[in-house]
Amino acid sequence: MEHNENDTSNKSSKDKTDDTSKESNATEHSEKITNELIRVFRSFHRLNWRQKPNPDGKFSEMQVLMCIKRGSMKAQDKPGMKISVISRLLRVTSPTITQLVNGMETNGLVQRNADPDDRRAVRISLTEEGERIAEKVIADFMNRMAGLAQYLGERDSHELVRILSKAFEYFDELNESEQTGDEQQC
Repeated sequence: MEHNENDTSNKSSKDKTDDTSKESNATEHSEKITNELIRVFRSFHRLNWRQKPNPDGKFSEMQVLMCIKRGSMKAQDKPGMKISVISRLLRVTSPTITQLVNGMETNGLVQRNADPDDRRAVRISLTEEGERIAEKVIADFMNRMAGLAQYLGERDSHELVRILSKAFEYFDELNESEQTGDEQQC
């Protein structure tokens, strides 16, 4: 049987066309999925699901109250938390937390106490009113999450946790690599 050079070049040309077509389909598929992810994330933003009007205060203040409440439950030996710890846990700057705490102190939700181990440090703790509001906000949040779990069912809830955890890992690694890159430039 004769082997024709044109057959070989036609095959390799066809293989290249197939590869290009596959890459194009993969790019279209990737772009389509990317756009779907963006659409879903935007719909959460438009839903404003975390900004439910709260007669007790701003969303950012409620986050601080919940953070102090959870922190106080874990570290029962020392009441309250340092501003630097709150800022690290909420991933915002200390001046941002200081400004929030100032307003919350004026509104009677938190109080400043001297740190028993460090005279220069101040610990922020909840007042009775702050405690009441924090418990209410935590209960509301837990009810919302329980409602979501019930709506999704056990299997889909576990799947959502798995996928969101994986998404968090991706963005956390991305942030770390970007920060490392910034530090290397200095």
